[in-house]
Amino acid sequence: NDVNKYAARSTWSNFRLYETARDPFLMNVFGNDITIPNVQNHLAYTNQRFDQDSRQQILSIADSGRSITATGNNWKYLDIAADDVFNVTKTTVLKYEFDLSSPIGEQHAICMLNKDYCEYLRLCVSASSFVLTRII
Repeated sequence: NDVNKYAARSTWSNFRLYETARDPFLMNVFGNDITIPNVQNHLAYTNQRFDQDSRQQILSIADSGRSITATGNNWKYLDIAADDVFNVTKTTVLKYEFDLSSPIGEQHAICMLNKDYCEYLRLCVSASSFVLTRII
């Protein structure tokens, strides 16, 4: 409000609207492969929308859809189709390979959530300060 609204000026140009084709993520769930579309949604830290996501970077999917690589401060999630949803219980096992490259970064986590925010990293497997922890 400290600007002269009659003198303000902006220029917008060269608009383009298009779809990008990204390889989907493939995950084996209870012996069945499911395809998860590569639509990367912003994940907030709490339901108050504390924003940490670096929107300049996206998750990279490789190895025929079986690997995800995160670079930078990515707080992203992929939606699993309603037909492929599963319940996480005390006997559910999440098995994966994890490779940490330099620079190490602050925190690395995989979360099984039913919401678009990650409050206190519940239902997450987290690697931080060289310690692998399970937070449930």
